[in-house]
Amino acid sequence: MNIGILALAIVLIPTGRWFWRAWKVDIPSSPYLFQMSWAAGLALGLLTHHGGAESTAANWAIGLALVLLYLSFTGTQKVSTSAIRVGSKIPYFEGRDSDGNSFSSDTLENKRIIIKFFRAHW
Repeated sequence: MNIGILALAIVLIPTGRWFWRAWKVDIPSSPYLFQMSWAAGLALGLLTHHGGAESTAANWAIGLALVLLYLSFTGTQKVSTSAIRVGSKIPYFEGRDSDGNSFSSDTLENKRIIIKFFRAHW
């Protein structure tokens, strides 16, 4: 098997898993396993180049791994100490419901509701 293709697979498989978990809003608390996979793919891609083989797959593995490692190390999200806790009152906000009608958080008081916020991890 071509080492460049293996390097690309080692980068793409955990990347696909990461995006799948982001889609399901199930981001892992620690990105270390993903970062190790991306670093391994980067190392194999560089090893392919060091061996003198020219491989498009290795080039892609190197490029993607570098971008993903950079984003994962510089894009960490920090939880504020003023984060809303379970059971506490939500701050005032305005928004639109699924029908496009305006509402404010004041109209939600004493009602059972689910508010789902999605924010990608990057």
